[in-house]
Amino acid sequence: MTRLTLRLSYRESLARVIYSVLLEDPSLHYYQGFHDIVEFFLLISRFDVNWTYTVIKALIRTHLRDYMGADLTEVERLLQLLYPILEKRAPELVPILQTPAQTPVIVLPWVITLFAHSLHSVYQVARLMDVMLLHPLMPLYVSAAVVLHFREKLLRMQERFQLYQLLGRLAEHELPLEKVLRDAQFFFTALPPRALLAQGRRRGVELPEESMVLQFEKARADDRVRLRSFRNLYQMIVRPGQTAPSTASVTGLLSLAAVGIAVATVIQIASN
Repeated sequence: MTRLTLRLSYRESLARVIYSVLLEDPSLHYYQGFHDIVEFFLLISRFDVNWTYTVIKALIRTHLRDYMGADLTEVERLLQLLYPILEKRAPELVPILQTPAQTPVIVLPWVITLFAHSLHSVYQVARLMDVMLLHPLMPLYVSAAVVLHFREKLLRMQERFQLYQLLGRLAEHELPLEKVLRDAQFFFTALPPRALLAQGRRRGVELPEESMVLQFEKARADDRVRLRSFRNLYQMIVRPGQTAPSTASVTGLLSLAAVGIAVATVIQIASN
């Protein structure tokens, strides 16, 4: 099979998943970067269109639906929850990120694409995805941890355009992923989702009842624990001894066992 044939096959698979999802639910709107998420799951499933379609449908319900509205109103409201998270470790960074509209737009592509658009390394996206799939607010905690990593550089900035030069080119920087995830865990523990939502309400950030975040929070805790047993789903995609797919930026194996567990959990929660 030639490279051209592979490229055409890839594009066809990507288009099939995206069009199928959008045609099935006309209330959903495509947004720039949605294809990056679909592409990621196509890659780790070795271009299994049916599996990717199933995962994306579930992921939309739990993690992406609020980003697929007719406009960005709900997204902008949700992003404002970044500020109380950051205040737990670096309140001095909040004024740097704030805009006249109060929305930290610099983290918008990180959150709505689960970092799949902002990072070129499949391994990095996979490692972050391990964590972000566990809760729809987790991309905000991870974003806060990434911002915290650049704290010193942000404090030295003289002009606002430098903010976009620094954080808008995330793929150009070496991120210490494990430290970022430890910081995200700290934020998550220091200000859990329900406490974060309560703080948001006190600041006037009120999410609608149908918000994916509020719906996820209503899922019974015992179900979340039980549903993590569906870890065999991913093993059907990447079996022991197989090498993971590679891209221009990744040549080694991908540690994606946790992604499989999290994906299975998301699918089962979404189906309840």
